[in-house]
Amino acid sequence: VNAIAVRVQRSAASGNPIPTMLLRLAGGKAWDVMNESVVAVVATQRCQSTNGLYARGMLLPGPGSRVGKDYCLHAQERVIPGEGSLFETGSGLSMPDLARCGSNCTDAVAQGSEAARFETNLIRPDLPGLIRGFRDPFWFCDPADGRSYILFTGSVDDAATKYSGVVGIAASNGGGAFEGFDLLPPLISAVGVANELERPHLMVRDGLYYLFWSSQSSIFAPDAPKAPSGLYGMVADRLLGTYRPLNGTGLVVANPPAEPYQAYCWQVTEAQDGKLEIVSFVDYWDLGGKPKPIAAQEKRKHFGGTIAPSVFLEIEGDQTKLVGG
Repeated sequence: VNAIAVRVQRSAASGNPIPTMLLRLAGGKAWDVMNESVVAVVATQRCQSTNGLYARGMLLPGPGSRVGKDYCLHAQERVIPGEGSLFETGSGLSMPDLARCGSNCTDAVAQGSEAARFETNLIRPDLPGLIRGFRDPFWFCDPADGRSYILFTGSVDDAATKYSGVVGIAASNGGGAFEGFDLLPPLISAVGVANELERPHLMVRDGLYYLFWSSQSSIFAPDAPKAPSGLYGMVADRLLGTYRPLNGTGLVVANPPAEPYQAYCWQVTEAQDGKLEIVSFVDYWDLGGKPKPIAAQEKRKHFGGTIAPSVFLEIEGDQTKLVGG
């Protein structure tokens, strides 16, 4: 594969870690931050050259644009050449569905476009495991000893797989909330199963510790059991476990198969009347069985970005069920 990888890093090893106040809660003073990007060149029928413009959404070359030999224009949504454009012999004009271009991809509008046009799909699949850092801290005071703890989402750094998510925990070292926390073994480890156990939170009911988190269907390992985007949970007799899955599987709430992306980031809260209310946000809704949108216009059309309707939960021991509000 003809590819290049670029890594950007700020760390103690390179002498430039990022200082932060938040990390002091876990006993540290600075972040080690790293990001890596990989670009691969893949032969795409006529577009063999690396020269060109490649877009996830739309490309709108202006009127009179000139596309030279071995230069390619590709958009995952569509390319709309401007009137009077010229595509030289050997140039390329592509998109997954040429019908989206309509009469704009004709010689009458853009000379040479009929010879240059072809259908191809250059979509890059979503890659799990891209979010691996400490995040989603949740403060918790254990009623058993009055000690403060921080739960967080993280990953196992030295795991042999990208699917290495954990619900981590750190305990106050007794020196006050801003003096430091001691890192403890994870409450939940999903190494080999899933990578992102997000927004972890705890509550105590009837002497039992209930731990919840959110996961999307895309972050489960290919050889793991197929699981939906949903709210997952476990229960234990004490804070540090051992935890056992609620309902036998851990699944508490899931998006319906017909709308698998309609909500995300669930949190169980205790309402004023003592009921357990589950809040979340509207993700991609009203898709009618279609896959998650890629094109910017479709994303804007279907993304909710607001508070989703609440659902209510009843818990009895290791079992949960949804109930009316």
